[in-house]
Amino acid sequence: MRTEQRPYGTSREPWIALACGLLVLIPYALVHLRWLPGPDGLVGHDWSYVLPRLLAGAYWIEQNGPLEVPWFTPAFNGGTPFFAHPANAYASVLQLLVQFVGPIAAAQAVLVGGAAVGYVGTWLLARRALGASNAASILAATIFAWSGFHATRMLVGHAGFHSSVLVPLAAYWILRPVDPARRTLQLARDGALAGLVVAYMLLSGNVYGLPPAVLAVTALACVHALRSGSARDAAWRAAIALAAGLLMCGAKLWAGFAFLGNAPRTGYPLPGFDGIVTGIVGVARCLFLRVPVNGADAGVVNSRYALGGHELDFGVTWIPVVLFVLWSAHGSAPWRERARALRKRPIAAALCALVLAVPFAVNVHGESWTAFLKSLPVLSSSSNLLRWLWTYVPLAAIAAALASDGIRASERRRAWLAAVACAAVVLLSALADPGARIERVYDPARIESAARALRGGADVVPIRRNNVVWNERGEPTRPIGRDDLLAAGASQLLAYEPLFGYDLEWFPMGTLHPGDPFEATGDELNFKDPASFVFPARNGGKAGSHFRRDDRERLAAFLDYRAIEWSKPPLFPLVSVVGPLTLVTVLLAIALIPLRWRKRG
Repeated sequence: MRTEQRPYGTSREPWIALACGLLVLIPYALVHLRWLPGPDGLVGHDWSYVLPRLLAGAYWIEQNGPLEVPWFTPAFNGGTPFFAHPANAYASVLQLLVQFVGPIAAAQAVLVGGAAVGYVGTWLLARRALGASNAASILAATIFAWSGFHATRMLVGHAGFHSSVLVPLAAYWILRPVDPARRTLQLARDGALAGLVVAYMLLSGNVYGLPPAVLAVTALACVHALRSGSARDAAWRAAIALAAGLLMCGAKLWAGFAFLGNAPRTGYPLPGFDGIVTGIVGVARCLFLRVPVNGADAGVVNSRYALGGHELDFGVTWIPVVLFVLWSAHGSAPWRERARALRKRPIAAALCALVLAVPFAVNVHGESWTAFLKSLPVLSSSSNLLRWLWTYVPLAAIAAALASDGIRASERRRAWLAAVACAAVVLLSALADPGARIERVYDPARIESAARALRGGADVVPIRRNNVVWNERGEPTRPIGRDDLLAAGASQLLAYEPLFGYDLEWFPMGTLHPGDPFEATGDELNFKDPASFVFPARNGGKAGSHFRRDDRERLAAFLDYRAIEWSKPPLFPLVSVVGPLTLVTVLLAIALIPLRWRKRG
């Protein structure tokens, strides 16, 4: 799909792209915001997990300020890891907005703002890094912004994935052209900028979205290399980005993987498409056609729990396929020339093919193949890998742009084709309306009210007892919204926590029971020492250990959402300091390197 590398064009191009972006994003907001919340005031079911934890984060900030790290929280399961949880969203724009506008308004802002960021990042990637025309770049940006993954995940409550929209921006910084006169400085600055994306993804709880993000950027780098881009420059910037990103969030990664090691979920089967042919059809439906209603409808087998349609929504519409077919039939370069371009860079072509195969391969079920995947570290605790299919979303958007530019026609006609394709993408995506398919069963009113009271000057509601939700027969139940008990000063003992199992199969309940946290059973108080879930050998001896009788003052501070002392490995404090220092260094480098450019000029 090689076309002539284009210059940046006129200074009007960004303004044209911005105007088109408004035309694209206004209907996006109108279509999706009506489901967050819906007409009934309800939101997607997984917001019942996210919103109470955002409120717990707001309580922490009120008590300790934003710079004190909330490694643990008393609000759920009688004391659990919080920032030490790999999927925790405390260090995110979502938590920041909650402090000012409340949980629902924050979710709405991230939903629409994320689409806007994705639009800008994809336009920069297509136009400024891969040399697509302005019209084709606007098309790529529209396809990515309207793709189903971001909207569907935000509507259902999978808020941790919101940072995936930053991936095209990171790819742009890694792949954009380098000024030979300032090569070293630009490589360092671009790598640092991409490193901020890596760090934000991990710190904001998107550790599960990082593998498809890495795969997508790698595939885009291969496309860039096939179009005569510099593989060496891309590799240097990617290495800087990974190193800086990992250093910035080293403490969270250490604590998070330690927690994962003490909360294994190896008992869940790994779902997948029932064979290669079924997989090809299923992936095509998820990306280009009507999204399957559920996992069974898509041919997904070997799942203990029913997979909803939101797990399968990656929709980019069938427009990229049509453009690819048109390019194949009426491309400006003959197939012989295209094949020659692939042979010129065989490593890039082979690596691209391998990367594209990975998300598909890990989602095809076979007895021995699935058993092998479940034997691998990290994957052994996975309950599904369907989200890895997101790898194809930015690639489909970029492929549509390059195919549009590669069609044998005048530039004016290609621009009109791109405009018609943009309109078709918006219309088809709006008609698909993912929000109408989302199961809305959670009422956020209680959490919204508690957050509003906190912003209005009310005191933090401390945890004063352990409790559960009881049914009419006096039996403990686990209804949607049960985690809202923190707003009433209670720690929900049966809180929804996937790391302990969807039914808390692997949660070490021990002597934990409803009632006073200070109630003693032998030497144990009625509350978990959360540090034992991270470094159990140093904190209680085993995962799920309780506070002891002589820990009353420490427990009292913990129940008030205040920081507590806990035992860490010797190098952990050093890693905790390296993160902020790296962040400051990266920000200074980003700010000061342009000044050095101007001095040299």
